[in-house]
Amino acid sequence: MQNFEFFLSAFLLLSGCNCQFRTFASSSEELRGTVIQEVDSVPEEGTSPGKIVVERVVAYPVPGNTDEITLRNIGGQTVDLTGWALTDNNLSQDQYILGQTGCEDQAVLKPGYSVIIYPYSVEVPCGFDFGISFADEINLFNAQNQLEDKVTWSYTSRGVAIYKTEEGQHLNIPEGSETVVGVLSSIPDFSYLLYALKFHGLYEVLQAPSDPDNLV
Repeated sequence: MQNFEFFLSAFLLLSGCNCQFRTFASSSEELRGTVIQEVDSVPEEGTSPGKIVVERVVAYPVPGNTDEITLRNIGGQTVDLTGWALTDNNLSQDQYILGQTGCEDQAVLKPGYSVIIYPYSVEVPCGFDFGISFADEINLFNAQNQLEDKVTWSYTSRGVAIYKTEEGQHLNIPEGSETVVGVLSSIPDFSYLLYALKFHGLYEVLQAPSDPDNLV
């Protein structure tokens, strides 16, 4: 595996892409959000201010799945999100306030952690109650009603997850394909690499879950 990682890193470097693909592990808490911890390169507490971004949005899920909004702390300090608000493009109503009674565990994000917010239901009481459209936006406001982050899209296809990279760009990746192969397939100019992976039978090596936001 180390030899393959060296080959992949060398190929990406020669192709002009300074990219790193990092895997993640997750633990699921369906009623209150899913907290995800980075396995690699989690910053130590206090090395930089906390910074919360809207990392991932599923606005038009495949049948059987639901909308999702993922918030991630990409900074170096824990952030208390109590009183923070999520909205869609209708800013005047339907805000979802984080950290409400019974949902406090959504409101504390350590460095490198994420929380996934699902639509409200009887089974998921800690969820947003606004609808997300295939052409919409998600806004994140802090407790002082200041805009912290925003993701806007003019169109998204069914079953596509919208990822915001650290550079502020957006990647559209099909749900369930958040692997190295899935990420490479979503980025132009990697067709030759994908062909080489298929030719050498290396697809299975790259099927471990990866975090598409860590293309840095």
